Amino acid sequence: MATTILKNIKEAAKGRPSQHLINSIKYIMNPDKTEGGLWVGSNAGVTPDEIYDCMMSTKKEYGKENGRQGYHYVISFPPGACDEATCFKVGKEFCEAYFGDGYEYVFAVHNDHEHMHCHIVFNSVGRMDGSKYRYVNGDWEKYIQPITDKITEKYGLGRLEYDKSSKRKGKSYAEHSAGKADKFTWKKIIRLDIDMAVSVSNNLHEYFEEMRRMGYDIRIGQSEKHGDYISYHHPAMKEVDGKTSKRARRDYNLGVGYTFADIKRRIMQPDKDIIPPDTVYVKDRLTTITEHKDSRFQVCAIMRYGQASQYHYFDLQLKEQIRVRQDLIGIDKLLEECNYILDNDIKSVEQAKEKLDAVKQEIKTVKDLKGDRTYSDADINVDDLRVKNEYEDIYRKLINARAEMTDEEYETLSDRLEEIEAAHPDIVKGNLTTASEYDKRLEMLYAEKRILSRIIKEADVTESVTQRPLVKIAAERSMKNTKAVQDNISEQASENVTDSVTQNVPKGGL
Repeated sequence: MATTILKNIKEAAKGRPSQHLINSIKYIMNPDKTEGGLWVGSNAGVTPDEIYDCMMSTKKEYGKENGRQGYHYVISFPPGACDEATCFKVGKEFCEAYFGDGYEYVFAVHNDHEHMHCHIVFNSVGRMDGSKYRYVNGDWEKYIQPITDKITEKYGLGRLEYDKSSKRKGKSYAEHSAGKADKFTWKKIIRLDIDMAVSVSNNLHEYFEEMRRMGYDIRIGQSEKHGDYISYHHPAMKEVDGKTSKRARRDYNLGVGYTFADIKRRIMQPDKDIIPPDTVYVKDRLTTITEHKDSRFQVCAIMRYGQASQYHYFDLQLKEQIRVRQDLIGIDKLLEECNYILDNDIKSVEQAKEKLDAVKQEIKTVKDLKGDRTYSDADINVDDLRVKNEYEDIYRKLINARAEMTDEEYETLSDRLEEIEAAHPDIVKGNLTTASEYDKRLEMLYAEKRILSRIIKEADVTESVTQRPLVKIAAERSMKNTKAVQDNISEQASENVTDSVTQNVPKGGL
């Protein structure tokens, strides 16, 4: 039976905090175990030092060099189940499907034992938004199992079994990105905006004009390493704690195709992609309940979601440009709220408040019923009961963790959970995997309470949404024959355009 193990790579007690990380990378890339590096792959470099430097660069960019440094994931197959090439394909396809561009990783197939196995080491800090990777019990079944099942069954290897006896795990994207391709970050939004601006521009002047129309503050800076670069700042940018971020995003951190030089080249390409302004950026759609459209509250909720999911389609003022991008960051929650409003026929914020009161009352009722359960903890000795209660309390905190819980607090709680699991396996075994009917009902009610609370909190924003006209992104630009423009603009003229535009753009970045 194929098995998997997931362990965290902790901060080193002495020396540099990341020592265990570089040791793990070097270990899995050992030439003696991988046929001279033949069975190694990565999205962060070729050599151990390159991969390590790439991971550390991400940590430094987001100021998260301490705490857990990374995670070590192992996929192991029984002797004779598969060869190196198949094991390599499984590891490669898993990394591409699970991590994508979200985290730097390196994977390597070791064939120094009878059983073929693939090691994966990945960064603890996400390269897109700086979120730290988190894992709690149950994430395997929810997020990892479906991916591994699909891949291993494709190669006739059967399903992978998670080795729960191993020491503790890490975390799938869960609240952060957790393999959700539709999860939006500011890096992704900026790239989408750049793509749209390039699509409708024939020179840099039009490009900068379009980016400003979308609300961006643009600066030209110069780096000794990267040369001329553009920094982008939008007033909608938010830090995790909800405060407005003054930190701009520099183009050389946006990836290939988005540097100053790349943008100038893309603008002048005669066969560049023309992006329709009505492009849908969100795959999930709203529940279609047409009979509810007589309620302004519901209409506004639908328009708010629609403007976020197709935000390039509408002619929006700066305040609205800020709103749609913030909504896009939290589009999954917005969709959840909007569908709840429609499914439960919530026609006003007052009705939402009444519903919330009813849910709170039901929570109290279910808690009272649960308190009258026939079983009790009377037969458990005091010390064991204390451990059991501590374990359950920490577990609840972790599975309900929100952005306001710091990475340091999360990791401290996770470490304590590991200690309890290692020292008291009989006490914690199975306690949280078979929830009672009361627990299941409470979980649903708490989720409903969170949705209603967000609906009420955001009611003023929702009700302020108005129907907007379609955007007019200089339609005549995209209708021009760009080939003719290319023929009429020499390379020198292109440089002159660049000079004339950059003279009107502030220098230095934010």
